[in-house]
Amino acid sequence: MIIENFSIFKKLYLYYLLFAFVLSIFDIFLGCKSNWVSFLYGRIPNKFEGLMISGFFLFSWLLYGIITGYTERKGFIKFLLFFWVTGGSISLIANLMAPIGKFTLLLIPVDILILVPNYGLKPYLLFSSVKNTNNLLFIFLSVLFSWLMGFTGYILGNKFKNLLDER
Repeated sequence: MIIENFSIFKKLYLYYLLFAFVLSIFDIFLGCKSNWVSFLYGRIPNKFEGLMISGFFLFSWLLYGIITGYTERKGFIKFLLFFWVTGGSISLIANLMAPIGKFTLLLIPVDILILVPNYGLKPYLLFSSVKNTNNLLFIFLSVLFSWLMGFTGYILGNKFKNLLDER
C-alpha cells in the first residue's frame, strides 16, 4: 500500500516537472526574438512583446494551478515551492558566485528554464542603476511571481470546486 502511494506520488511530481519544462521551453521558442535574444545579449527586451510572452507564461501557471486545484491533486503546492525555491536559489547563488566562475555551467540551464520566460518583465522591474542589484532583484521577483501564479491558481481552483460541491 505504501509503495503504491509512493509511486503515484512520484508520478504526479513527474507530470508537474514535465509541465514546467515543456512550458518553459515552449515560452522560450515563442519569445525567441524578444526574451531569448535579449537575455543572451543582456539587453532589455521589447516591452510589449516581452510582456505578452511573460504574461502567457504566468497565465499558464495560473491556469495549471486552477486545474490542479479543481481536481484536488495532492502535492502541487509542495512541488511549486520545491521547484521555484530550488531554481531561484541556484540562480541567486550562481549569480553571486559569478565573479569566481565556478557555477557558470550550473547557471545557464537554470536561468534558461527559470528566468528567460519571465524576462519580458525586466523593463518593468528595474529599480536600481546597479546592474548586479537589478539581476538579483529580478531573480527574486521572477521566482516569486511564478510561484504566486501557480499557488493562486491552485487556491482559486480549490475554492471553485468547493463552491460547486456546496450547490
